[in-house]
Amino acid sequence: MVIITVGSIVLSFSFLSDSHLYHQTTIITEASAQSDLNVVRYRNLTLDLGNGVSTYAQLTFPATGEGPYPGVLLIHGSGPADLNETLAKGISKPFWQISNYLSERGFAVLRSDKRGIGEQSEIVDQELWRNVTIDTLINDAETALDTLIQQPEVDPRRISLVGHSEGTIIAPRIALTNPTEVENVVLMGPAAQNLFDIVNFQMVRNPIFYAKQVLDRNNTGQISIPTLVKDNFLKYDLLTTQFPEQNDSQSITGALLRLFNNDTTTATGNISIENQIRPILIESFINDTENESTLCIKNACPKWWQSHSRLLPTLDVIGNVSSSIALKSET
Repeated sequence: MVIITVGSIVLSFSFLSDSHLYHQTTIITEASAQSDLNVVRYRNLTLDLGNGVSTYAQLTFPATGEGPYPGVLLIHGSGPADLNETLAKGISKPFWQISNYLSERGFAVLRSDKRGIGEQSEIVDQELWRNVTIDTLINDAETALDTLIQQPEVDPRRISLVGHSEGTIIAPRIALTNPTEVENVVLMGPAAQNLFDIVNFQMVRNPIFYAKQVLDRNNTGQISIPTLVKDNFLKYDLLTTQFPEQNDSQSITGALLRLFNNDTTTATGNISIENQIRPILIESFINDTENESTLCIKNACPKWWQSHSRLLPTLDVIGNVSSSIALKSET
């Protein structure tokens, strides 16, 4: 369940699944959603992102009443995302739900595909996706904001930005450069730091802290391999990236022994948190953020990671934003 506030309206909704048709049509296939046709209208748009790049967008707005309506721009989280922010192979389409919920209540909402992304959040242009950076995403969101403001149904002085995850890094920056137009900013699952630092914390610093505070019960700076396996530390800190083919305790124990150059005939030796575990975590982090790999195809690329590493923390930005800001952490 997510609760957000836009102006004086409190919105509450759950991220559920939908099977509405996508692109080229505004017909809705689910019988339970037929009522939307009476209260929400849809307009398909194309966003010109420059340099010959364009992407698909859709505006939803009330079918009844008189405009212009307050406008809302939805800004995606990280990774490949279509205009519905389709997740988990189509099981969840949060941006579809948000846009319809808001338009039923008097808002005009714009959402769009990320550059290089098509239906079901699939990458359709690998070259575009490989070169995406946070800077291009900010510029694309600026273009989407300009498009929203130009729609005749939209009041250009009553605009709200709704950012999710990575979108919470983008939204305050757009609000900062558009203080007259942007009235409200809603941050869902806000990122206080830049994503590079957040992922470094998740993959390196937090697992090391956990190992020292929880697993190293005698404060020796060392942990036995059976303790690592028993406490499921492997999944916790992504050490399984070193040997993904191993999926049982005995195989994982043997793989760890080989990884740390211990005697493969016994699992009683201890390993150093700082000298053996930390380097492995750092190696995994570097592999994910600097090397062209399957991660680049499925989620993010080195250019994207490095562009985030140069950003100021989001907390340093929102303090300068004059718009009203509402926060909602994910649960």
